[in-house]
Amino acid sequence: MRAKQHAVLGLFFLGVVAVLAWFTLFQSDFRVGGETRRVTVWLEDAGGIRSGDSVLVAGVRWGKVDRVRYDASTEDLQRRIQVDLVLDQDVALYEDHRIEVKDATVLGGKNLSIEPGSPLSGPFTGEWLGTTKPDVLAALGEVLEENRGSLRNTIAGLETMVDDVNAGRGVLGALISDGELRDSVASAVANVEATFADLSQVTERVAAGEGTLGKLLYDQALAQQIESAVANVDGLLAQARQVLQDAQDGKGTIGALLVDEELAGDLRSALDDLATTTGRLAAGEGTIGKLLTDPKVADDLQVITNALATGEGTLGRLILEPEVYEDVAAISADLRTFSSALVSGEGTISRLVYDDELYQEIDRSLRVLTGTLEEAREAAPITTFVNAVFAGF
Repeated sequence: MRAKQHAVLGLFFLGVVAVLAWFTLFQSDFRVGGETRRVTVWLEDAGGIRSGDSVLVAGVRWGKVDRVRYDASTEDLQRRIQVDLVLDQDVALYEDHRIEVKDATVLGGKNLSIEPGSPLSGPFTGEWLGTTKPDVLAALGEVLEENRGSLRNTIAGLETMVDDVNAGRGVLGALISDGELRDSVASAVANVEATFADLSQVTERVAAGEGTLGKLLYDQALAQQIESAVANVDGLLAQARQVLQDAQDGKGTIGALLVDEELAGDLRSALDDLATTTGRLAAGEGTIGKLLTDPKVADDLQVITNALATGEGTLGRLILEPEVYEDVAAISADLRTFSSALVSGEGTISRLVYDDELYQEIDRSLRVLTGTLEEAREAAPITTFVNAVFAGF
């Protein structure tokens, strides 16, 4: 009896394991109770989807594919594949939704993926139409098939390159077979390593505050000096901006030149006159023009300069002979004394200049003298006639 019980218990255990294995392997979406919703998706190409495949809504398992049917008589190719879905619960689609048949894994398997879309695009109430994404391996196979000739050429090129390397041809082949080249490359690598070591030392010195760059990074006094210089530059720029603003407002000479049309016209006129004068000078007009362009005038000036340098003439003697200079200085001193006496009112000439009474007396005397001379001139004919009459007797 005990053996029979053990056999029944073993069979029961095996049955339970078999049921669990069946639902685990083939009915993983088994559920007990609860409401489901059936919907239909129309496709142009099933892409390998089959009954039992998972339905994912935004990446979440939402149900399974119940049945896939092909309608060969329909003229609407977008609706020749009918896929019936069993959803665990309802899902709302929006206008920008997407329904696609995708690969479950790279090795195989399919899923029906539903991206509901954004509520901002508005609710969707039409038929559910889906698309099929191409299989990765199939797409890779198509690419390889389309580029079979290029792949063959590439492989042939690789074989040629390997042969050249083995034969020591080319840079890579020489690098492998040529010992001197290997030594040169090793030396170059060593130089690069030494350069990086030097850079590391420089970095350490900079981090320690040594050198110009290190002081620039870590020396507070230098940093303050730089900040002061930057502040001065900012001040200069501010002043420059103020000058430009004043010039735009018409302040100052430059501003007046920019804003005042009358002053600008005067400047243009002055420049025109200067250009005219320069042109006349270049043409040899006028004294300065002749001085600049006439060789004879230049020669005359050279003769005068030579005469002055040799002490010829009064001006030359004045420049070179001290006696003449002393005489001129004495005359200048006498004139200064005479001028001082004249200003101080000394002497007859000074009184004549500053004394009004003397001036009036001289003026009266000159008038009397003038009147006397006038009377004498008028009486001269009569006197002459009387003398002639008495001379006859």
